[in-house]
Amino acid sequence: MEDKPKIFECVKLFEVDEGSSQGNDHHPAISVELSCWRQDSSHSTLVLVCNNGYLFIRVDPLNKKPVMKQMRWFEKRSLHILDVTLDPYGEWLCCATLSGSVCLLPISSFLLDSAPRISLGEETKLDDVTVINPQKKRASPTCAVWWESMDGKHICVTSSEAGEIVFFDLVEKCSVTAIQLQGRCIDSLRIAHKSNHFTHLLINLRGGEWMRILLEEQLHESAWTSYTDAHESGFEVLPQEMVKRNFLSMAETPNEYQPTTFSTFSELTQLSTQEWNGSHYLGALDLKTHKFETYSYDFALSLTPLNVYQLVEGANQSLITDRLIFTISHSDRSQDENAFTLSILSAQTALVKEFHSSTRHSPSAILQEFEIPSHSTLLGLYSHTPPS
Repeated sequence: MEDKPKIFECVKLFEVDEGSSQGNDHHPAISVELSCWRQDSSHSTLVLVCNNGYLFIRVDPLNKKPVMKQMRWFEKRSLHILDVTLDPYGEWLCCATLSGSVCLLPISSFLLDSAPRISLGEETKLDDVTVINPQKKRASPTCAVWWESMDGKHICVTSSEAGEIVFFDLVEKCSVTAIQLQGRCIDSLRIAHKSNHFTHLLINLRGGEWMRILLEEQLHESAWTSYTDAHESGFEVLPQEMVKRNFLSMAETPNEYQPTTFSTFSELTQLSTQEWNGSHYLGALDLKTHKFETYSYDFALSLTPLNVYQLVEGANQSLITDRLIFTISHSDRSQDENAFTLSILSAQTALVKEFHSSTRHSPSAILQEFEIPSHSTLLGLYSHTPPS
């Protein structure tokens, strides 16, 4: 059998200086603890948080040389970074810190000598870090996400091991509300936004369970029904007949805005937000069967997958495009038990025609594989659209 042609190559963009990465008792090896990525039509932004107290930021402007900067972070322990998130343009970095506060850093001002497109108010510094403290003492956050609401608000949402979800208004420079999930430890958050329709917050609890909160939606003004209800009833919904409803502006939170358990998914399901061709989808990877399902963001409707794909054995992370699926799995061919494999699959060949079949993955779906040695650490899977 002939070997498949090599379509892709694995490229090293940069690395930590080898002399400083070995480590000793007094100076531990340098490693990257956190990362985040954002791309828009003009540039892409990559942020790395290192264990030596430095941030590394790389901005790739379209058709220009990348701009890179290493920045020393505060030595104050209360401002130790626990998670990072970027605004939709990748021009603001928001850091969740040990004290429960969030810090804003203007990336475009520091690296591109231009003001960010999103204005966060006159009190936000464009030449330094702006610190926003919570209204009262909070548990240390586990993660943070940036939410740009349909009415133009910019909110940083943080969560904690104590089950707290705190909402920071980045313009008003304060925490505006908080939700408490009693006895629940939160590992991660996702924003699932369907343009001009609705936005959900996806919550991953310790142990694998998932919950969701409806953050906002557009409503049909004449009947005061949601976009989904009006659309599914056969009505043509016109933009001028729509009003926006946001739970942050409500005196009392309606039942539909309360946290809801995703009963459709088991604790062995890993959810992710996926985007390609300008459309947004929910991805659900079953860690037992290694099936990957895609769903629309219409969570109010019955959750029926749009497509089901059979991935490689041991797949534990995935990213899908219109034609390709990238997966991470533990390598079963290497003598190094901590090594892992990056597999690139044909989405069309991996597609399962019968949703409930027990089909094993087809070797023909694998276009190429890369063996990643154990001394490497996977920080995340990010999609990059090359300039046309």
